[in-house]
Amino acid sequence: YTVLGPYLTKEFKRAFEDGLHNPSRRPAASNFEMAVLNTIDLVLDCASPTCRQKYFVYDGSNRPVCPFCKTAYGKSVPVFDLYSNRGGGKFTPDNLRLVGYHNQSIFKWHMNSSVTRSEKLTQADKKPVGYISWHQGKWMLVNQGMPALKDVKASKMLPVGQAVELTSGLQLLLDDQTGGRLVNVQIAG
Repeated sequence: YTVLGPYLTKEFKRAFEDGLHNPSRRPAASNFEMAVLNTIDLVLDCASPTCRQKYFVYDGSNRPVCPFCKTAYGKSVPVFDLYSNRGGGKFTPDNLRLVGYHNQSIFKWHMNSSVTRSEKLTQADKKPVGYISWHQGKWMLVNQGMPALKDVKASKMLPVGQAVELTSGLQLLLDDQTGGRLVNVQIAG
């Protein structure tokens, strides 16, 4: 069950260890739903064309390996660690990650923690606000709809339509509102 990643592993432990003989300690269905949705943000395609699983959940390592066929991923992976603005410019870790791959979309729920993925999302909230791209040997983030996107260390705004190279240590402010997210970028691999 641990190959399912950190979010689902936590809920399985709560359900089948903590809650085995104590039903009040079992997670609610909504906890499992959020764990599945957060796990989707960690899925990578296996580098082996013969792998029966085809995909695996990123395990946080610097050199990802498919746990099913033991094939090394073999490419670099942009990893976003997400932090939320809790007011007053203070950012706290959300204990959430997003791993990138070519043409992966960024959505409002990545941009702001107050937007929750659910069946209640509006059509506008379902539209991508950006995407990650492998372009000319570099990982890039293309801004499609983040008006406050900013390179924090360079104190530089990144307007809609502009791209920024993703490098280890880059800090991007995706949204400047309460709940807005700051991402710390790492390149694994």
